[in-house]
Parts: sequence; C-alpha cells; structure tokens
Amino acid sequence: MAGQPWRNRLIEALQRQALPRAYVQRLVEELSDHAADLSLADLSLEQQSMEAQLDLDARLGSPAQLAAVAKREFQRRTFAGRHPVLTFLAGPFVAVIVTFVVTLLLLACSLLLLDVVLGLVLGSSLRDNELTNTPPSAFEIGLMQSANLVMRFVPFALSAWFFAALGRRCARPVWGIIACGIVAVLAFSFLSVVTPRSEYDNLGTWMMGLSWGTIGLAQVLQAAVPLALLGWVLWPLINRDRMQPASLARASG
Repeated sequence: MAGQPWRNRLIEALQRQALPRAYVQRLVEELSDHAADLSLADLSLEQQSMEAQLDLDARLGSPAQLAAVAKREFQRRTFAGRHPVLTFLAGPFVAVIVTFVVTLLLLACSLLLLDVVLGLVLGSSLRDNELTNTPPSAFEIGLMQSANLVMRFVPFALSAWFFAALGRRCARPVWGIIACGIVAVLAFSFLSVVTPRSEYDNLGTWMMGLSWGTIGLAQVLQAAVPLALLGWVLWPLINRDRMQPASLARASG
C-alpha cells in the first residue's frame, strides 16, 4: 500500500479531472501496487516525511502529472473523448432530429395500437367527424393534448440526458454542459400548439415548428428539462474542490 498522504493526493488529483469513480479506484489500486513494487510502500506514518513524498513523486510522477496523463488516456478510449467538437457541437442537432422522428413514429404506432384495442373506434370517429364537420370528443382532444406533451418534452429530455451522461462518461463534462445548452436552446425555440377547433377547421389543428416570435411559458418549461440535466453535469464541477479523498480512499483501501 502506497504512502497514504501521496495516495490521498493522487485521489484528489484524479477527482479534479472529472474521471469516473470506478476508473479512479482501479487506477489508484494499480499505482499503489506499482509503488509497492518499488519498495516504497513500507513507509510508516512517521516515515512519510516531505523527502519521502518528493522521492515518490520523482520515481512515479506527481499526482497532478499522473492525473493529467490518466485523463488524456481515458478520453482517447471513446470517439466522443477524441472528437468532442463533432460530438457535442454537431451531435445535439442530429440527436434532437433523430429522437423527434423516433418519438413521433412510436407515438403514431401507440395510437394505432390503441385504436385496434378499442375496436378501431378512433379511426371511424375521425372519419365521421370529418364527414359531418363535428368537433372531436373530449377523449380525442385529451389524446391529442397528451401526444402534444410527449412531443414537446421527450425528444429534448432524451437528447439532453444522452449528452449529459456521455460528457460524464468520457470525462468531458464541460462539453456535456455545452451540448445540453444547445438542446435547451432548441427546446426553447420549439413551438407545438394544439387547437381543437377554429373558425376554419372544426376538427382542430396541431402545429409544430421553430419560432422565436412567440415565447411563452410552455417553451420555457420545455427548456427547463435540458437545463436541469445541464445542472446535473455542472454540480460536481462546482463542488469538486470541496470533495474529500477520505471516502474514496476508504473504498479503495
């Protein structure tokens, strides 16, 4: 077991690099074993003087140096870690489009399945309403409003969650924050409005698109979910200077 002060410094340096806890624990164990191979692990607490710490730094590298190298090597393991600009700047636009299309298709399939379960009453009711110019029922309006809520929140929530988790997983939390910010802007500019009836269409309309002209509470709420995930990534960065290595040292010791 490597000298505890040096070990604690290593844990703290690795935590500052926003590396995953499991990876930090494994790396600390490996470096501690390497220190033991160098016969530097037999120092008692009384012997762990500043000279001994400097000797350990000289032979293994300082904790800050080791942590910086560990972060670079960890980031090279994934595409997102190697190409953060492409992943976290262009990726959010692609992710929102893909999740939007997939959510819309799944929603359509769910409504078709519900129609089958109900004995095809939704489809026949829609045709009857169109022929007789009758407004939709409260149940049909409720389905439309529910579908509207799904399309307003689910694509942006899934996209933001993906990039928030990806940024933490590949030790690129700042890039994850940027990606969540882009998703939040897209969510803020997305407009989806259900109008059950109008003077031009008794059956109602459902309009979706991007708009900066009319910003309402609905769009603010849409952006709130990606912003909350942004805060989930940002919070450990704000508090990492307060993190103590003792708990991790006990877990890996």
